[in-house]
Amino acid sequence: MKKRLLSLTISTIFLGLTAAPSLAEDVNAWRLFVADHNKPVINVINALDGDKLNAFTVKGPAALYRSESGAVVFAAQGSANTVTAISSGISFHDHGDHADIDVDEPELLNAEFTGTKPGHFVERQGNVAQWFDGENHALLF
Repeated sequence: MKKRLLSLTISTIFLGLTAAPSLAEDVNAWRLFVADHNKPVINVINALDGDKLNAFTVKGPAALYRSESGAVVFAAQGSANTVTAISSGISFHDHGDHADIDVDEPELLNAEFTGTKPGHFVERQGNVAQWFDGENHALLF
């Protein structure tokens, strides 16, 4: 049994976003994205109460990467040669002196990138570089 437990791995992204807009109530939103490396499923859990918000079926087991803003989670599925984008459902709108927060349902976006063996993922200031190790190139978007 111990050997079997060690063979199970997961990829987890913990999104914690808090806003206290002026003249409004405090808003807290914490989401946990969990991908099983043996199954093509990504579970989204409300980290405040433990409720499961959604489960997304993707094309293959995934490694998860979060955008700097936390608005998007990228699921790199090496065995399926695909990267899928998922909206976290949490976004901020900066107005200089304060930020408004929108909390919606997480959803699978209509954005997939394909290439042999998606590997390294980097996102800085809204620019994404996704390397495809099997093709020796990166996709920039």
